[in-house]
Amino acid sequence: PCKGRGVIVYAHGNAVDIGAVAEEAKAMSHHLHCHVIVPEYPGYGVAKGKPCEDTVDVAVYAAVRLATEVIGAPIERVVMYGRSIGTGPIAAASARLDMMARSRPAAMILQSPFTSINDFARERAGRLLAWLFVSERWKTRVNLTRVQTPTLLIHGDEDKVISIEHSRQLRRITSFAAKPCELHVQKGRGHNDFDFVLDVLKPAGEFLRRKRVGPWAKVEDETSTDAASPPSPPRATSRSTDVKTTFGGPIACSAAHAAIASSSLAIGEPVRSSASNWFGTTNVARGTISSR
Repeated sequence: PCKGRGVIVYAHGNAVDIGAVAEEAKAMSHHLHCHVIVPEYPGYGVAKGKPCEDTVDVAVYAAVRLATEVIGAPIERVVMYGRSIGTGPIAAASARLDMMARSRPAAMILQSPFTSINDFARERAGRLLAWLFVSERWKTRVNLTRVQTPTLLIHGDEDKVISIEHSRQLRRITSFAAKPCELHVQKGRGHNDFDFVLDVLKPAGEFLRRKRVGPWAKVEDETSTDAASPPSPPRATSRSTDVKTTFGGPIACSAAHAAIASSSLAIGEPVRSSASNWFGTTNVARGTISSR
């Protein structure tokens, strides 16, 4: 069973793969005392296939099933986190979980989200070109109205890639919903110009504690204990997916390749398992998971 405080499913941005976000996942695991699962999108890194809305959604949802069915974490101890393009599949998966499950994820955190791909394209290419060439995909503005889990939006006020207006619109859309939804503005930060610990992990941890989310409900403020922690991870540029020293080896499955950062320094046990209900059949290949 899962012995960490919780599990975070981390859907990364567009210009990276799981190797490039390995240090961020490790820092997230350390600062929030949890396991972190980073699913790989088809066509990225060593994952086979072609990336599109459907295949990426399958990969992200498979990571949720990995957390609950293989690691053994209750869904109410799972936090959904997405950055940039990853906010779309995270919001979609959260909406699906909310509609079909008796209980819902502990929280959802969206960093630099967009209201929809078509809305984003209209800003970049104009309304006509977006209408002609870009279909409506990842309608986060719709999915957020279906999600009842506490939600935190994080956005830089100098983001030139995805304007902060997207987050402001999403906040307005959810302003009348019963669930708590907050917007944390990263002052003076852009899309890729931010400190992962100070601008993401610190507000995320404060949100989880303030909203008394799941296993973080009774946790004291850890910012002082983290003061002696390693500095925020460097901006990784390597696209290597060999992350054995960080995650104990990638876990490959038919729907997604995933790396796991553990909240423990213990040596993990090999995982050999298969599950037949993950959007069809998913075989979990050789890998290791270390538990708290």
